[in-house]
Amino acid sequence: MLSGNVVLLNVKYFFYNDTFRTREESRNFASLGCEHSDIPRLGEIAVEEVPRMKGEDKTGEQPIRELEELRQKVAYLETCLDLRKRAEEALRTSEMQLEETRDYLDNIIMSSADAIVVVDMDGRVRSWNKAAEDYMGYAAAEVLGKSNRTFFADPDEADRIMERILHEGALKNYRTTVISKDKRPVHISMSAALLRDKKGVPIGSVRVSRDITREVELEQKIKEERDNLNLIFDTMVDGVYIVSKEYRVEFMNKVLIDDFGNQVGGICYKVFHNRDEPCPQCKNPEVLKGRTVRWEWHSQRHNKTYDFIETPLKNSDGSLSKLTIFRDITARRQAEEEINKLLATIETAKEAINITSADGRITYTNDAMEKLFGYEKGELLGKHPSILNAGPASEEMTKEIIETIQREGYWEGEIHNKRKDGSEFISYARISALKDKAGRIIHYLSTQHDITERKKMQEALRKSETEYRALFETTGHAKAIVEEDMTISRINKEFELISGYSKAEIEGKKKWTDFVAIEDRERITEYHQLRRVNQKSVPRSYEFCYATKKGDLRNGLVTIDLIPGTRKSIASIVDITDRKRAEEALRETRDYLENLFNYANAPIIVWDPYFTITRFNHAFEHLTGRRATEVVGKSLDILFPEDKREEAMNLIRRALAGERWETVEIPILHTDGTVKIVLWNSATLYAGDGTTPIATIAQGQDITDRKYAEEQIKASLREKEILLREIHHRVKNNLQIISTLLYLQSSYIKDEKAFEMFKDSQNRIKSMALIHDKLYQFKDLGKIDIAGYIRDLATDLFHSYGVRPDGIKLRINVYEVLLGVNTAIPCGLIINELVSNALKHAFPDGKEGEIRIELIRSGGEETFTLIVADNGIGFPADLDFRNTKTLGLQLVITLVDQLKGTIELDRRSGTEFKITFAEQ
Repeated sequence: MLSGNVVLLNVKYFFYNDTFRTREESRNFASLGCEHSDIPRLGEIAVEEVPRMKGEDKTGEQPIRELEELRQKVAYLETCLDLRKRAEEALRTSEMQLEETRDYLDNIIMSSADAIVVVDMDGRVRSWNKAAEDYMGYAAAEVLGKSNRTFFADPDEADRIMERILHEGALKNYRTTVISKDKRPVHISMSAALLRDKKGVPIGSVRVSRDITREVELEQKIKEERDNLNLIFDTMVDGVYIVSKEYRVEFMNKVLIDDFGNQVGGICYKVFHNRDEPCPQCKNPEVLKGRTVRWEWHSQRHNKTYDFIETPLKNSDGSLSKLTIFRDITARRQAEEEINKLLATIETAKEAINITSADGRITYTNDAMEKLFGYEKGELLGKHPSILNAGPASEEMTKEIIETIQREGYWEGEIHNKRKDGSEFISYARISALKDKAGRIIHYLSTQHDITERKKMQEALRKSETEYRALFETTGHAKAIVEEDMTISRINKEFELISGYSKAEIEGKKKWTDFVAIEDRERITEYHQLRRVNQKSVPRSYEFCYATKKGDLRNGLVTIDLIPGTRKSIASIVDITDRKRAEEALRETRDYLENLFNYANAPIIVWDPYFTITRFNHAFEHLTGRRATEVVGKSLDILFPEDKREEAMNLIRRALAGERWETVEIPILHTDGTVKIVLWNSATLYAGDGTTPIATIAQGQDITDRKYAEEQIKASLREKEILLREIHHRVKNNLQIISTLLYLQSSYIKDEKAFEMFKDSQNRIKSMALIHDKLYQFKDLGKIDIAGYIRDLATDLFHSYGVRPDGIKLRINVYEVLLGVNTAIPCGLIINELVSNALKHAFPDGKEGEIRIELIRSGGEETFTLIVADNGIGFPADLDFRNTKTLGLQLVITLVDQLKGTIELDRRSGTEFKITFAEQ
């Protein structure tokens, strides 16, 4: 029994605010009635004196009750302390596991093939892995704690990168340049993400980068080669353009732009021909089937004729376009027409004309030649001209002819000939030498006419001026009699025609030099004077330039002789202007084709049907290290490595048989021993019959560096794919460990509300782990099969909440689509929250119903609509789902914003959430 003043212990409990290091510990105490806010500090017990009990209770029962209450509170405190110890023990276990996980992740980061660097908000380096050491040259100890500005080629780049990460939250494939320890610039590709603490405050950024210096150099090299190719195209005298299979113009060089304007991007038949449909003569379909065609087109728009060479061009994605090279051949066509006219003139000329080869064999004769000598068409071809001579040729005369041709380029004089029937006659011949660029004689051109009658007429002329005049007028050539003072005393009708003057305007009034161009007057005046001293000292025939009455300058070939017994000259003139132009046009064409072959950027080679090399351009010399003079005339197989020689020759035999190469790889041996991988295309050249192959031309492209780069890239991609799969596997395992920890922790929770929160967290983590599990199994590491994922996720949720198969039905309607991980994770968490909410609230007291999940495309290829609906009791009408205090719906709203989507709620029949979003 207690009596008098009784001193009791009044127990007070004090807790620091951070006593519980996790929310789970607070919930444990809260479940026992210990509110966190009501217990400021634990471990201090204050003893206060309790006032003596007063009142009417004289028996002492009140103190006894108070003592009993005190004992209960002490027991309650001991229970709380026991729970605290267990919570702390669980916390220590969790911390150890998390520490092991962090060490494991640190090992992954340090062994990553990509450089991984962590930078705090002050720009100082906090983490630096082995890959960063490799390409930067700095050990981690040298850079940790230092500002990352010192590593950029432009220090301000560090600030700009941090600003972008803060503004966008992440950075992808950002290219920049850093400086290594040995002061070497290194090109890198960087991806970065913002790091935040648990309150969402930015604390730094993690940056994953790799050395792309080789790629940048390769890109620059490709760009330079492309620029060089464009420069070549732009400096070509030919027009060049590229057209896609849809007839869209993809490229035009400067020549074409100057003629038609820049029409890149336009439809070729519209911009070039003003048509609404492809031209009937268009070769696009043939070229895109792999054929190379050559044809001519006359532009009504420009009144010009063009020569087209069109060939298929393979693009990097494997598709074909049409490459067209064309030249304005209007002038050439006109020149050819003039040449044809000239040939027709030669063929119908009254003078006998024949051409012999350098070894003295007749290769051409005109009709007049064969008629003059009495032979049938073609009988003289291949014969030696000596069969036409009468009697033995004078050695002295032959020597004189050869020396004169070598000195002057031609010889002219009288020759005694005989016809096929044996009859003899005298002809006046002019023999000219035709030389190649090297000055070697390759042909002789002989023109002659029978002067037997002329000689008779000359004899008779001395007796009859009338007969002389008739001969002068009817000779067929422009003729003039030139007096000693160079005055023209007589001309014939032909002279009037070529000069444009009448006889009355010329005879006795104009001098010979009045018709001669200024640049030729001095030479012709000198010839005129020397001819009267020694006729053999000056050429009898020569070319000169003369002017017509209209002022036109023409080319002429004049033959001048002194009239026997006088000081007068007789000049015979042939207008050779058209012939000169034709010769010049042909020479320019030949020179152009020669230069195009020799100086083409691509290696080009030609071989004959016996596989002997006949042409070898400069690009091929560079490719093989051999000079053209070393290989021309040798067998083609010297270009190939010995172990690939037979295989290469089999391909070449197929090409000669008519098979056309589009993209055939054949190795070429360089003189330094290296082997070049060359991509070839070829064409067989045929004789005039169109069936007999006479040569093969092949063009190559050195792809050795590209092949090496492709192999390196493939190897690197395989390594990164293995590493990424392993990371997904590890992340999935770590998330499963966390889920397991939550499950184990929840077994100690008695409070139903706290238990539900643990279960929700566990389901959220499972939804994310399932993503990484799908990515690990799927062949595309950047995409996930969303249909399979949603089915597995929904099935796990039904199992987690213990739903009876005959109670709540699950209906899923999801298209088979692939989503990226940045879209799939938020989408999965949204489904997890909405399905969990329906399972918990839509069907109370065992009510049966249905939950429906749909994911369909809407609006565009990359836009989706997600529907999660149930036919349960419905969402409360007075509750705004956008402003609830529950974590689940808050999380859904946040995730929809993250997807930049929209969310709508339909309460008309149960609950239906409709979310529209696009692929991130």
